[in-house]
Amino acid sequence: MEDAERGANATLSIDLEAQEIHGPDGGCIKFDVEPFRKHCLLNGLDDIGLTLQKETSIQDFEAKRAASQPCCRFNSKGGPSPRCRPFIATG
Repeated sequence: MEDAERGANATLSIDLEAQEIHGPDGGCIKFDVEPFRKHCLLNGLDDIGLTLQKETSIQDFEAKRAASQPCCRFNSKGGPSPRCRPFIATG
C-alpha cells in the first residue's frame, strides 16, 4: 500500500528473465510466465518473426515442391501457369 501512496514517484522494475518484480522498497515478487511466451518476449518475436526463423526450411520446401510439381508454378503476373490443372477429388 505504501507504494501506491508514492504515486508517480513509485517505480517498479520487471526482470522478465528472472521472472521477478522489484519494488522501490526493495521487495521482490516472483511471477510465472509460459516458457514459449517468455522466449518470444525476450527475443522480440511476433508471429512473423517466428515464421522467419524457419525461412531456410520454407525455402527448401518450396524449391522441392516447385521441382516435383512444375505445373503449379506461377507466371510472371502472379497467376497460375497455364499448365496448372486444379486437383479435383473424386468419390
